[in-house]
Amino acid sequence: MATPIPLPEGYDRIKCGGFSLIAPKGLLGDLKEAGLHHPDAWEPTDAGSPSAPGRGATVTIQTPGLRRLVLKKLRRGGLAGRFRKDRFLGYRRLMANLILPVELAGRGIATAEPAGLLLQEGSAGLFRGWLATREIESATDASTWLDATGSSGPDLLDPVLRFVRSIHDAGLHHRDLNLGNLMVRPLPDGRVSGVAVIDLDGARLLDRFPFRLRLLSLWRLERSMVKRFGHDGPLGAGYRRSWAAAYAAGDEIMTRRILRWWGLGKVLLAVHRAGW
Repeated sequence: MATPIPLPEGYDRIKCGGFSLIAPKGLLGDLKEAGLHHPDAWEPTDAGSPSAPGRGATVTIQTPGLRRLVLKKLRRGGLAGRFRKDRFLGYRRLMANLILPVELAGRGIATAEPAGLLLQEGSAGLFRGWLATREIESATDASTWLDATGSSGPDLLDPVLRFVRSIHDAGLHHRDLNLGNLMVRPLPDGRVSGVAVIDLDGARLLDRFPFRLRLLSLWRLERSMVKRFGHDGPLGAGYRRSWAAAYAAGDEIMTRRILRWWGLGKVLLAVHRAGW
């Protein structure tokens, strides 16, 4: 017997075979017309625009209602992903992809607005999920932006780091905060008009965000930059002090604390680089 899944307020569902398409009531008909009640419609086609491959691979489509949506199959990462790459025990983590962005918006954090979720329940309470979000207009991920900006300097990522500080202060613990999961809206003069965080699967809100998690997020962010651009990349040498100062937002004690622990971050980075 299928598990009864409670819906967030303002959402409705369409069932088709073993699949349930869940979306805001005003969007449900448009998503059905686009064929999103079946997983085949979520795969890259000539009509869609596929992104870079990987666990977070996406495809962008335009629905009959002229809404541009980013579609992705939800997959597990880490060790668990090796055994159940696209299977989740229960539906709560998958449903959180609809609920968490609303909570973040209430805390002033920009993210992609959820548009729909396709669920399939299998045996033993295992679920698969596909998520649709509204495209963030005029935005590109921070890695692509760095690659295209043509600028250099240790303070290039300061707006992104200030945003990372804001999401930590709001209590958001992102499981994989890398440059690809931070969307930047660039201006013609090279400045940044806004930053948003995406790929919230498995993320959670904490009442208190400990310093240890702040460090781990900064180290993860650095690792994604080094993997894409090399050790210094467009930021050049000496960027770590700028990173710490931008994140600390004028808090000299926090700046010194981050730099004091960055030696351990460099060790962890060397371990990861050995496996690349």
